[in-house]
Order: sequence, then C-alpha cells, then structure tokens
Amino acid sequence: MAGIEAERRASRKIELRDVEMVYEGARVFLAKSISALNSDEREALKIIYSIDGDVSSGEIYRILKAEVNMGYTRFYEIINKLERLRLIDVVMGKKGRGRTRYILRKYDRELMLKALTEG
Repeated sequence: MAGIEAERRASRKIELRDVEMVYEGARVFLAKSISALNSDEREALKIIYSIDGDVSSGEIYRILKAEVNMGYTRFYEIINKLERLRLIDVVMGKKGRGRTRYILRKYDRELMLKALTEG
C-alpha cells in the first residue's frame, strides 16, 4: 500500500510519509468498521487479535463461549461478518481427521487492539 502511495506521488522510492499515510488510512478504516460492531462481535475480534499464532475457529469458539455464553450458530455468523468486513481472513485446513477453519489476522495486533479500546 505504501508503494501505491509513492506511485501516486510519481516517486520511485517509498518514504516514511507514504507508510504514515497508509497507517492513518488503516486507522480510519478500522475505527469505522469497529463502530458498526456490537459488543459480542467486538469481543470476538478482541480475542482473535489477543491470541498468539494461527488459531482455529474451534479455539476461538471455546474461549468466547466461556466469556459470553453464545451458541455456535451465533458465533458462526459473527466470524462470517468479521470476514465480510475484511477484519479477518478465514481459510480451511486439515486438523487431525477432519477439516477446520483457521482465522488469520489482517491487521497489526497493536493497531487493532488500540482501535477496539478507542471505539
């Protein structure tokens, strides 16, 4: 994204201001996206961005169920919404004998957690 900003200025080099423009744009996007979420959706996003490494949807569900006490159908809807809003990515993978969905973070952890506390 910073490279695109540099190209817009017709520059051959990416400068600090290009990176800062992208970072500021991400902050604004996250603030708007998070303002559209309810408390359960924010809690799910907070858990996703708080855990280290790749995480399966089952792991997130167990944590969220213990904290918020929600059913799997509602959890599934939340994950789909977060993916539609482009806050996370969901990919299918194999785990043991079956298949599972892995949740990937699309943004920097500190940036997202800061946006969640501000929003």
